[in-house]
Amino acid sequence: MLECIMSKDIKTALECYKMWTSVSMGNILDVLRDCETWQSIALL
Repeated sequence: MLECIMSKDIKTALECYKMWTSVSMGNILDVLRDCETWQSIALL
C-alpha cells in the first residue's frame, strides 16, 4: 500500500490514496489490486 501511495506518478498515488481512504476494511484487498493495476499502467 505504501508503495502505491509513494508512486512516482503523483496523480496515480493521489487516486490510489483516495480509493484507499474511501473504502471499508472489507474492500482493502480490492483497492490494493486496483493500486497494482494503476502502477502497471503508470509504468507503461
